[in-house]
Amino acid sequence: MSSDSDLEMQDAPDGVENSLSASRALIKTVRSLDQEGPGKDGENLAELWKALSHNASGQFYAAEQSSLRWLLKMMNPSTKASPESETLRRYPLTWNILNCVFQRIPLFSLAKALADRRFIAVLKQTVKDLSSPSGEDGHVSSPDRKRKRSTQIAFDVDALRKPTGCLKSANALFEALRSLLSRLGSAAELSRREVMGAEHVRTLFASPAAESLELVGPMLAICYNSLEVLNGAFEVNVSWVKVASDIWDLRIRGGGDALEVATRATQTTLTMFANLDEEVGRISGREELYSDLPSHIRLEWAADLQDFLQRNLFLPARTAYINSEGLDPLNMAMLMAQRNATVTGPAVYLLAQNSPKPFDEKSKEKVSDWINEVVKAIDRSLRNLPPYSRPRIIEGILGEARVKGTNISEDVLRDICSKYAFETENNVRWSTLSASLRLDPDILFDQERDNDLLNSILGNIPDLDKLEGDEAQHVMHVMEAIIKAYLNAKDFPSFLELWYEQLSKADLGTREGLSPWLEASVRRSEAVFTQSRLEITLTVNQLRGVLDWLESRAGAKPECLYIVLDSISHGLGSPEFTDAVGMKIADLVLTAFPSSSTSNSLLSLRWSILSQIITWLNPQERDDLWTKIKEKAAEVLELGRLADPDTLEAFKFIFTVWSLMTPDGDYEEDVSSIAKAAVNRLTKEIPAKAGKRTVLDWKQQQRDKPLLPDASETKPEAYLVWYLAYTLGDSSRFLPLLSSASDESAFPEYLDSVLKLLLSRDKKHKPKSEDGDEVPSSLTMELFRALLSNENILNNRPFLDQLVDRMAGAVRGKFKKSQDEILDSNLGSLFLEVPNDCLTRPQRELLAGLLLERIKTFDGNDDVAPSQWALVLIVLTKLMKRPTFCEGLNFDNLVTLADQISRSFGSDSDPRSFRETYALAPLYQDLAEHILTLMANDFDNRGQKFFEEAASFVKTYPVDDKSTHRSRLRLHLLKALIVVLSGSSYLNGPSSPLAPEEVKKKLGAAISATLKKCTRYWKKQLEELDTGNYLYTLLAALDSSDVIEAEQLDSKAISTEELAQASKRGIEARRLYGWKLRGFLLRHRPDSIDKSLAPTKSKTSRELKGTKAPDVLSHDQDLASLVLECTNVTLQSLKEEEGGRLLYLKDLVGNLEFESSAEIQLTAIRCVVQTLAGLPTSNFKEYDLAAAYTTLAQKSLQADSGARFARICEILHTILDGNMGHISQWNVEETLSLVSTVCSENPSVSKVKDSDKTFQRLCKLVEVILKKYRLRLEGHFHLLITTMQALLKSLLLHPYDSRLKTWAAPPLDTNISASSSTPYTAWQDDAAACNRLLTLICEPTVGSVTRSHHGGALDAAADVAKRSAGRQMYLVLMTYVKLQMEVGVPRSVREGLEPGVNTIFDVTPGEVRKVMNDGLDKAGREILGDLYKRYRMFGKWTGK
Repeated sequence: MSSDSDLEMQDAPDGVENSLSASRALIKTVRSLDQEGPGKDGENLAELWKALSHNASGQFYAAEQSSLRWLLKMMNPSTKASPESETLRRYPLTWNILNCVFQRIPLFSLAKALADRRFIAVLKQTVKDLSSPSGEDGHVSSPDRKRKRSTQIAFDVDALRKPTGCLKSANALFEALRSLLSRLGSAAELSRREVMGAEHVRTLFASPAAESLELVGPMLAICYNSLEVLNGAFEVNVSWVKVASDIWDLRIRGGGDALEVATRATQTTLTMFANLDEEVGRISGREELYSDLPSHIRLEWAADLQDFLQRNLFLPARTAYINSEGLDPLNMAMLMAQRNATVTGPAVYLLAQNSPKPFDEKSKEKVSDWINEVVKAIDRSLRNLPPYSRPRIIEGILGEARVKGTNISEDVLRDICSKYAFETENNVRWSTLSASLRLDPDILFDQERDNDLLNSILGNIPDLDKLEGDEAQHVMHVMEAIIKAYLNAKDFPSFLELWYEQLSKADLGTREGLSPWLEASVRRSEAVFTQSRLEITLTVNQLRGVLDWLESRAGAKPECLYIVLDSISHGLGSPEFTDAVGMKIADLVLTAFPSSSTSNSLLSLRWSILSQIITWLNPQERDDLWTKIKEKAAEVLELGRLADPDTLEAFKFIFTVWSLMTPDGDYEEDVSSIAKAAVNRLTKEIPAKAGKRTVLDWKQQQRDKPLLPDASETKPEAYLVWYLAYTLGDSSRFLPLLSSASDESAFPEYLDSVLKLLLSRDKKHKPKSEDGDEVPSSLTMELFRALLSNENILNNRPFLDQLVDRMAGAVRGKFKKSQDEILDSNLGSLFLEVPNDCLTRPQRELLAGLLLERIKTFDGNDDVAPSQWALVLIVLTKLMKRPTFCEGLNFDNLVTLADQISRSFGSDSDPRSFRETYALAPLYQDLAEHILTLMANDFDNRGQKFFEEAASFVKTYPVDDKSTHRSRLRLHLLKALIVVLSGSSYLNGPSSPLAPEEVKKKLGAAISATLKKCTRYWKKQLEELDTGNYLYTLLAALDSSDVIEAEQLDSKAISTEELAQASKRGIEARRLYGWKLRGFLLRHRPDSIDKSLAPTKSKTSRELKGTKAPDVLSHDQDLASLVLECTNVTLQSLKEEEGGRLLYLKDLVGNLEFESSAEIQLTAIRCVVQTLAGLPTSNFKEYDLAAAYTTLAQKSLQADSGARFARICEILHTILDGNMGHISQWNVEETLSLVSTVCSENPSVSKVKDSDKTFQRLCKLVEVILKKYRLRLEGHFHLLITTMQALLKSLLLHPYDSRLKTWAAPPLDTNISASSSTPYTAWQDDAAACNRLLTLICEPTVGSVTRSHHGGALDAAADVAKRSAGRQMYLVLMTYVKLQMEVGVPRSVREGLEPGVNTIFDVTPGEVRKVMNDGLDKAGREILGDLYKRYRMFGKWTGK
């Protein structure tokens, strides 16, 4: 019932519903209506409503029927034409009463009453009244979100005529009609009398389209009017549009229905859809309307309007056009909606484009013609719009067509270009041209009109600096379309000639980037100028012809030739092309060579082209080319300005030649001398002219890599950044070549100069540069990082050694000037990037010694951040993984390090700081174990003294809680000692200065003292473990306790009961120490704690937000490792017990509840199941995995989320996959039943469908059944067929919608792509999973169907399984065909299922295909025919 009524139906108390008194009260109230009418202010109607509510389930309906007849009589405009009649029709409670009696009166009697009292006439007058509100609402305050009911509506006709009154009346009216229609839909399941009554009710609405629109039209108008009034304060329980559409479907259908809809309903419905649909708004560019309208109403109404318009207007109009019956419905619809053409135009296009495609091939061929007619009609409807808005709408439509892959004819696109792009002579609209050409670039070529469009575009291409806004981007799209048009026409040589001619006409000047023909998207077009594309676009002969043509026209503008040749050279690579045209291109470059160096960046392309060409040539050709170019290269590098791009490109060229001629080229000496001279020149200029911007920008230059530098755009000294980017990054062989050519040092002088420059900049850098930009903290680090990323340097041992020495020098330099950090963060991260093989032992010992000495300089008062300690520990661990015996390395270093790190453990309650600080403990322990292992392996030399120091430390180690608290990491040092001593063969003999038992005894005493102290805190000072730093001490003690035995703990000092209670409280508060303490008790006091992990009332994430405790586990993922640790400890204690693990699993599964602790329980269950997987069948009869499987399968349906359901499915899959001997036939059938139940529309399982992984998990379960238990399906194959049909229905009818986070209705747009850009992101993956199942059924693996391995049993078993599947899988295929008739299936989903469908055809005999063909109607046979045709073409194995 409507929540907007002034009175609500009350729940009748027990025993009163069928009481005689309630029935008498209802009869008395109905009789009073005849005598007194509705009463003052509708009091009698309110009494009737109350009486109906108290007599909710009576078996008699006479009173309800009498009230229905009286109300319809009083509401009928022909028998009671008065304000009182209108008031009754408008009053919401009247329709609430009718809604109630509609559901209680049997349909046969209801139909008679409705017919006698002319219900349709009353309904028509009511919707006519409500569709025309009058007056204005008074001032209404903003709605209160906590309001439980809306304002009471008075029984007054003037108030009910206002918009708000009409809105509330309409809601009650539509709810009543929805209830009536829903009864008609469910009547087929009742008695024959009810079925007959339902048909009688339907006939009341069965009238011709024109008459039906007298009812449906005003209903749609009510929907339209309500958009201005509806907001979040008003609850709409049903889709009004859907109710109106359902009533329209009950009409007497005729051939002119579409024209009637176009004439009388289009203006309302089309405008409403256009204003609600988001895609229409995006195309038309309109602002969002009806911002107060709730989103669920917007989405639902838009979908229902789309469905109504497509079924009743656009599909019939398309059918009429295909059958050559004209375009009257479309033209009439455009005429009626012309007033709002700005939004209705895009709406018409979307509705036509997204309509389901026809099944027959003949109709499919004409769909594109239909779309062309739609575009033409939209174009005509835009004539009366302002000139500035028309092109924008057309561009939006063309953009939508391009996204959806819709074809629009070339003639239509050319007409659009002529109308909108060249509407005025001097003003070209490039956005329209871009939209048209990106959709179909082939429209440029029209031989009948001498390519007028292409010529017009070429004659009007502007310089990019003259354009505003997005016009430059549109122009570049046009350029890309021109390239694509020539590619499609298989005439790319003509484009190269056209490009050269256009470059010759352009004013290139001395700057780059003004003409679109110079842009990177043209010169490096991925569509053609790559090796994989250009060589399949041109033949060798065609390329020779282009080069000959260029040779004949090379003249005054050599830069034009260089631009074209540069793009060609970057697109070639295979010997077939390079051998044929390499020297030809080189000769063309040399012919146009300028006589001297130049500052023109375009002319510098000559060196870039030659650098590419020379790599293609054989040694003789390379030597010939070098002899021709040697003098010019030497002249440019000696005399040319380093700031000129020409000099830079020559610099790159000379090093390319050097690398090619090294080591045994004939001219290697000449080339190396010129190259080294150029480097010497550069080395001298770097410290003299390198500005601050140079050193700041060299990494950015290396990342951006523009086609050509432009000296005119930068500061005089900034050119050096080009050289730094090339020498330090772009060229991997530059520095190795210099290193190998140097006689004095393997480290080039050039690199030393750069390093000194960067070090000087690091020393003088300020927080900001002169230009206000942020300065990197260490430019030197960027240099080292660039060098270490060069594999040629890493393979050059002498060079690498000197590089690491200089890095160590940088560390030492940092130590001298930095007093607030142990190790520079950039340097530390840099050392972590150095491969282990690149550090020699002396270098490791040097670096480790520097760090250890540095650590000693920091006393206890220094505040060192945890991130600093973490970096130091990681670097030291990296160094100590290999033999590293630095000077002064002794046991005291580890003790000092533990003490200093322990002092940095603060009492910060921030969980993020806690995690960072707590992570230091395992890092320290890892380092300690590596150092101890090094010394143990070198026991005879250095180790003996080292462990003697350790023994002395252990003997004097204080075990009181205060000492442990001051240096809590010493606990981890003792643990590391125990681990190394227990695992080392050198330290197990009598000569060892230290025995593991001694260390364990000390560690046990320290842990006992710490726990005793914590017990006192839990009793009296609980806040000390909430915000104090003693929490770190407790965790250190618990983490170190896993290497000792229970006997080594002081049982008197530890109160086991107190610890168990503390663990329980900690777990309930989601505290880390609670789980750590549980693991401790399970390991050392297993009898003191419950092992079953019963559900606990853990705090929720919302409750945890206000807690001050730093160790709160706010995410379920944080619990996984802790639960696994506790579970593994429990399993170890149960290892030798008969059936102990199975009983433990029974407790876990039996206690599983989907509350806050469900993740904990599921993690533990999975751990136990994985432990039991693959074990032989146990003799333990009390419980087994089959029973656990059954319980889990039943509880999975109660899961409160898809994520938890998926976790259970993983556990079930593990049991099925690894325990064939434990699984019963019942489990197999139960699995199939589980899948079918989840795929059903049962609302009880809706919660498990909120994940995009649910469907694939179900498929995984079926897959393991098919692989492992195929033989158990014999005689039960019908269960598998039912399951596959359920999976197919879910896949196609209810795909996962990422926007709604559930399985939802499929999109009406069949062209939608199941990709990341749509809400149906998982659809394609789900189809692939379902296809895998179809393939496994029809093409089973040999192992899944084989009983024995004798003789030819393998092949025979597979053939038998295929024949068995062929006799029944046709039912699945028929389901797939029928589903395609219900909904549109995207192409990507159909393609995903196609291999599986083909396997069904493979195994289905001919006689079964005939049965399948006979079982389908005409439309189904069309779809089946298309599937079979594709199978014959692409899926059938022919043996060839």
